[in-house]
Amino acid sequence: GNPLSTRVSGAPSGNPCFAVACRLGRYARMKTGYGISLNGERDMLVRLTSSTSGEVVMLAEHLRGLLEVLDKDCTARGIFTLEQLPPTIAKLKTLVEADRQAAHLYEQAKIQAENQAGKMAGEAAENEVEEDAEDDETADETPIWLGQRAVPLLHLMERTLREKGFILWQADRDF
Repeated sequence: GNPLSTRVSGAPSGNPCFAVACRLGRYARMKTGYGISLNGERDMLVRLTSSTSGEVVMLAEHLRGLLEVLDKDCTARGIFTLEQLPPTIAKLKTLVEADRQAAHLYEQAKIQAENQAGKMAGEAAENEVEEDAEDDETADETPIWLGQRAVPLLHLMERTLREKGFILWQADRDF
């Protein structure tokens, strides 16, 4: 089917979203503190090391979403071989582009919903929104999308492929 025909639950009627962003929505908007998981426990870091081009360190919960898209197991140790890099890079590029477009649609829908709410409620709602915005500065935070989290790994993979290497990842335990 047409990926544009998928709708995001809760989005205003008529705003399409790419199927990949819908399928990955639970990962796309993860908000955590630095190294602290949503349940308050310290989150695990995963080190992805290229045989030729440096390394990237990611939180396990964020890498999990990427590895699932790439059909990789979330084990304590893993590898992207030289032969696996070209199709993996292509998948990540597709994800990044689809996610970028989905993020744009999300922002448009958010703005449209805010404008509609403002028009319907009139001046009283505008005054209330201004007061709420002063009280809660985090209300306007932009979510970090999965495609944004993929970019450093994508760059590492591209450099590693050019230099004909491989990438290993290592964590304290399976994630």
